[in-house]
Amino acid sequence: ILRLKLILRISEDPIEATYYSDNLISGTIILFSKIITYNLCYKILTNSKQMNTNTKKLIFDKKKVYLQYNMNLKTINKFKISHKKNIFLNLGRFCKQKNQSIILRAFKLFINKNKKGKYKLFLCGDGPDTEKLKKLCNDLEINKYVKFYSWQINTKKLLNQSKYFILTSLYEGLPNVLIDAMNYDLLCLCTSASGVKDICGKNYLHLKKNDPKDVYFKMEFAKKNYDILTIKNKLNKSKLKKFLFKNFAKQLLNNIN
Repeated sequence: ILRLKLILRISEDPIEATYYSDNLISGTIILFSKIITYNLCYKILTNSKQMNTNTKKLIFDKKKVYLQYNMNLKTINKFKISHKKNIFLNLGRFCKQKNQSIILRAFKLFINKNKKGKYKLFLCGDGPDTEKLKKLCNDLEINKYVKFYSWQINTKKLLNQSKYFILTSLYEGLPNVLIDAMNYDLLCLCTSASGVKDICGKNYLHLKKNDPKDVYFKMEFAKKNYDILTIKNKLNKSKLKKFLFKNFAKQLLNNIN
């Protein structure tokens, strides 16, 4: 209306965010407001290939949608797994979107088969589902195998000591925690949320959404094939170059000019 050039950055997949919203009616209303805003924008920046594709489905002028990755890394770490322990790690907000209850149910099945393996599950974060998750952990009687951490200023210690990273998100934009997990050489088990393939390529164990048995089977597979899978992980670290801070200015200026 004022003939201003508005550039919009989208942080999560608009279609999947609507599909998995807490209230489908309000989610649909919000989606319509997004469609109007997107079509009035001068340019739109999306931070993963899947989100780029889904955003283009909502607008008439596909050419104004650009891929703009989150820059999350100062350096790419040297590959090192010798010091790691039998820990499954999840970092993120405790809420419906992140879907951590599935991890707890799967870990219950896993620990029933691996009580002698000294395996642990670390959940780090905070959010509206915190008490719900702690109650579920208590109901499943796995408290001594699970540790909850509140928000951490620095997650380096947790990433350094853990072997496995579990991402059970129903939807994402680009999961920054997954970039860190790859950089610290964790073996990644992930749903097909937006941004996962941009980070991991094909070298991750795919999890079905809302299926604790499938998550459990993949945990077992990761345990039995850890050495082979981490070799693939090492080869895949080159994909992290696009997330280095030094690339941010050049990519952003190319996209907004």
